Amino acid sequence: MMKLKNCPKESKKFEVSPLLKELLNCAEENANKKANGLRYDEKLKEFSTLLYLVSSVQAYEILCTNLPFPGIDTVKRALYSSEVIVEGEFRFESLKKFLELHQLPNKVILSEDATKIAGRIQYHSGSNQVVGFTLPLDSNGLPIIGSYPATSAERMAQYFSGNDTSNYAYVIVAQPLSPKAPSFVLSMYGTNNKFTAHQTEKRWTWMKTEALKFGLVIEGHSSDGDTRLLKCMIYRTVTTQPDTNWNFFQSHKVQPQLCIQDHIHTATKLKSRLCKPSVIIPFGKALVSRGHLISLVETVSRDLHNICGSDIDCKDKMNYRAVQKLTNPKVTELLRKHVPLSDGTATYLEMISDTLDSFTDPSLPPLKRIEKSWTWVFFCRLWRTWIQQEEAYSLQHNFITANCYACIELNAHALIQAIIKFRDKEEPHLFLPWLMSSQPCESSFRLLRSSKAAHCGVVSFSILELQNRVRRIDFMTNKFKKLEKEYTFKRHHKSFQMSTSVCYIPVTLPEDYEIEIAVDSALKKAIGLAVKFEIIPRKQRSSFVPACQLQPVKTLQDNNEQQDESEQHDDDDDLDNCLCENGQQESSDSDNEQDLVHEEDDVAEDQYLLSTGAIGVKTYDNVPVSETGPYVSVRDTTGQRIVKKSTFLYLHSKGKVLSSSDRIVRYVSDENIDHRETTARKPFHSGLTVPTREESINLADWCSFYNEDKSVVVGRVLAFSYLSGATWKKQEFSWTSIPVEPPKKNARGVGCLCSWFKIGKNGILVPMNMEVHGYYSVEHYICTLPRPTFLDNGSLKISCSVNQILQTCKKK
Repeated sequence: MMKLKNCPKESKKFEVSPLLKELLNCAEENANKKANGLRYDEKLKEFSTLLYLVSSVQAYEILCTNLPFPGIDTVKRALYSSEVIVEGEFRFESLKKFLELHQLPNKVILSEDATKIAGRIQYHSGSNQVVGFTLPLDSNGLPIIGSYPATSAERMAQYFSGNDTSNYAYVIVAQPLSPKAPSFVLSMYGTNNKFTAHQTEKRWTWMKTEALKFGLVIEGHSSDGDTRLLKCMIYRTVTTQPDTNWNFFQSHKVQPQLCIQDHIHTATKLKSRLCKPSVIIPFGKALVSRGHLISLVETVSRDLHNICGSDIDCKDKMNYRAVQKLTNPKVTELLRKHVPLSDGTATYLEMISDTLDSFTDPSLPPLKRIEKSWTWVFFCRLWRTWIQQEEAYSLQHNFITANCYACIELNAHALIQAIIKFRDKEEPHLFLPWLMSSQPCESSFRLLRSSKAAHCGVVSFSILELQNRVRRIDFMTNKFKKLEKEYTFKRHHKSFQMSTSVCYIPVTLPEDYEIEIAVDSALKKAIGLAVKFEIIPRKQRSSFVPACQLQPVKTLQDNNEQQDESEQHDDDDDLDNCLCENGQQESSDSDNEQDLVHEEDDVAEDQYLLSTGAIGVKTYDNVPVSETGPYVSVRDTTGQRIVKKSTFLYLHSKGKVLSSSDRIVRYVSDENIDHRETTARKPFHSGLTVPTREESINLADWCSFYNEDKSVVVGRVLAFSYLSGATWKKQEFSWTSIPVEPPKKNARGVGCLCSWFKIGKNGILVPMNMEVHGYYSVEHYICTLPRPTFLDNGSLKISCSVNQILQTCKKK
């Protein structure tokens, strides 16, 4: 090693790395020193702390035993000399320093989201606070810091009555407007997820003012469809009348702060709607159905479409990977080629794809983004109007969800507002729509759950553990940046920065007349699609501009407003990847900050060393007690006793509140439903050569039915539903197979949703023009047919023998 140190610098073959030089210098300087007198260079300590954080304790112990690295106590002291994270604090000053260190612009997009946590009551010695209860909100909608001081046993005991335990962590993340910038956790606090849109509006107003005090500009807000944040965005964005010059645009052209809904969540909601059992989604005369996708999976080999059964499963609502597979252009091409009457489903998938690409594709020019986004805004407006006019359909049951439609409208408006905003400010480099989402929150959640050592299966955390993990991540992000010139970190940008494979190309933002041309092109495409699916008559092809159907919110006052929980937060948790982490808590006593002890381990030790008193835990009767110290005085039958505050809280709490399952499981469904689907699922009857009356009908089967006029029709089965039920939910049928003769006891009737065909000349199947799509009773089932043959002209034909048998049925 010494020879390597003294080798010529010109020799690249024997060039010594900076780290090895530091270790050699450190070994020389500490060679004759005692163990408690060792000294280390500041850069080496920072590097060692990073190494400790990205590896396990055991791995670092092995390294520092065999190499001259600082000991674990030293690196812990370096870590805990960093900024303390306080629950509920908005760290604008720290954000400013973060942006300066990373040389980033002072303009950010804020995203906010909640994630499920282990509801655990703990003691934070650094702030002398009880952590884990829901912080109350002040008049500005801000959490009140320091609401639960741990000053006495009596006061701590009182907190357990009348205060909710936080079962969610609410995190607000700042995303700098720079292509490869890491995000920054601006604030985090525990919540019971009960707040109002009015409180959200007040908090956003306060944050804007507070940020300006530090020279920071909040350019916009983003969320994942939370109903309260969505209501607040509509309140800020949607006007009562369209713009005087743009009758398609129902908002202000100049928006001080952009309001954006996460495009990935919007796409997964559209996919979930498509895959929901028993739902009927009519595109005029066409039909949108997951049955078309099941038919594709059953009839076309997987190497062509890359779709598996779980990709069209309705239970995994936040499976974004499935969205990426389904929106592949190959899938829509194969649908139109191999699955008859699937043009509606293929078009629906194109809507999901374009809605995504308009924000997520960095290579798209601004005008192309506008065209993609607004094509489907106009189409949804036309489609929604058509459903309202059809007596047989309703928006609740036959359209995309109101939440999803609002997200599509808001994002399309925000896209144009962002272009105008950064164009007029002459800052086109800040137009980065792929950063304007709630994905920084989701990335932060994944990072927080993986910010522990390997070989651990525990992936949940409490509020106190979350504070420590945010502190770790901040330390790592800043030190990686500070040391990147000295040392090589090949993978740190993968965790903290956008992938370098994404190429950002500076753009010149379009003028208003160019935007109008792009919107006009989008309108023509939307009307063309509406005419194609007979949503509007041909005579209206270019006679009108469909109006925005979002209703403006006039007031956000709390009067009689229900503090409802967001419908999305449980689903949003499923988006977080399942990553291993260590379940140990990191907290510190005020007098020995580097000692990190898990609360339950601490109590287990106290119970093992039982005292002779009535309190069955270890006591510290000779330790001085103060309101700000880690110990508290309690009284039992033997007199006054002194115990740790953490122990006192542990004994008073009812245990931690866990989420519905370990996060290694992506989703959990009703056990009986899963069992029924697994056992009932069979491939469609592809091996048939002659018409056969089967005991069951499967999705994607070709079947014959008696029509109302006793004629025989052919249907490709797409979905099933109960024919009776008090609510739409009660009629939902999640099986993928139904018996031809269902049990008569408590019978509700079962129907099939099909693509219908008449039997034409020479066995040609002629698509039926359905005025209304609905479920047809299984009682009319005749038999299951062999798969028809595709002709070169795209028609379907049944064999002569099959045709003869069906004609016989018709005569009977």
